[in-house]
Amino acid sequence: MVSVLTATYQVAAIIQSVTDEARRLPSLGKMSLKNRKLFAVDLTLVALAIRTGYLVDTVAPRDAVDVFSRLLSALRIVHPVFGTVIHVYEPTSGQSLFVNISMFLGNQILEGISSARSENRGHQDYGHEANVFEISFVRLHPDQRCEFLSAPPAGVISILKSLVDEFANVLSLPVSKTLPKTFSQDISVPLAAVLIEYPVAYVPMLSDQAPFLTGVNLDVYECVLTSDGSLQSSNPHTLLKFSSPSQLGKEHPDLLGPSHMIESLIAKFQPRVHKISSDTKLVVRQTVEIVDRVAL
Repeated sequence: MVSVLTATYQVAAIIQSVTDEARRLPSLGKMSLKNRKLFAVDLTLVALAIRTGYLVDTVAPRDAVDVFSRLLSALRIVHPVFGTVIHVYEPTSGQSLFVNISMFLGNQILEGISSARSENRGHQDYGHEANVFEISFVRLHPDQRCEFLSAPPAGVISILKSLVDEFANVLSLPVSKTLPKTFSQDISVPLAAVLIEYPVAYVPMLSDQAPFLTGVNLDVYECVLTSDGSLQSSNPHTLLKFSSPSQLGKEHPDLLGPSHMIESLIAKFQPRVHKISSDTKLVVRQTVEIVDRVAL
C-alpha cells in the first residue's frame, strides 16, 4: 500500500498516527475501534486538504476543547501537516469541528469575504463583496416550507468575516477556537455547512426550531471514496453526505438540480482526491428520500 501526498506524507501513516494519538487520550480511547478509525480518516482528510472541515460525529467528549487541543498538539509534532488544522467548538450545541484554515482562507470557499491577505500563506484576496462561493442557502420555515435565499444571511457573513480577519495573518495558528455562546441555530447551522463545504446550507427561521423538513422529498447526496487500501479498513469511506429539497432542485436546476449537483461535486473534490493516490476514486450517489426529520 503506497499512497503519497506531494511525495512526502503517506496517507496510511497519518491515519495510523491519528488513531494512536486518539487512543492515548481517555475520552477518545473509549471509542470503538471502528469509530476511532473513521474519526482518524476524516481528520486526516482535513489535514491533507481533501476537505475543508469535518463535523465530529463519532465522539462528544465532555471537555472537548481540552481533549481535541491535546490531540492536535500531539499530531502537529508528529506530522507538521496538522499545523493548518484547528479545532472549532460551538458551545451552544456542544459540537466540534476540525477546519483546515489554509483551505478556509485560500481555496475559494469564500468569495468576497476576505478583508485581509496573508503573505505568509499566499492566500488570495477576494475583495470585499459579501458572497459565498458555490453554496446555496435554504430557509426552513416552521411549517416545513423551504425557500431559496438569494443572499447569505447577514449573521453568517459577519462571523465568516471575523474568522477571516482573525486567522488571515497569524504566524502560528492556535489549536482551538471557541465560537461565541450567543450563536443560535439560525447562525450555527449554516455556518457549520459553510465550514464543512456542504453545497446546501439550511437556515432555520427560528432559533429553537424543530423538527426540520418532515415529510418533504429530499435529494440526498453521498460522496464516497473508494481505493485499493489508501483509507485502510474504512474503504469505502463517506466523504460528504447532505440533502437538498427536491422541489427547489426543480425550481433552480442550475444550482440545486441533481445533474448540476453531481457534476459540481465531482469537479470540486475529484482533483483533491487524486492527491491521495491515483487509485482513489470519488463516487457521488443520489437518491430521493422522505424522512421524519433532517439532522442539521
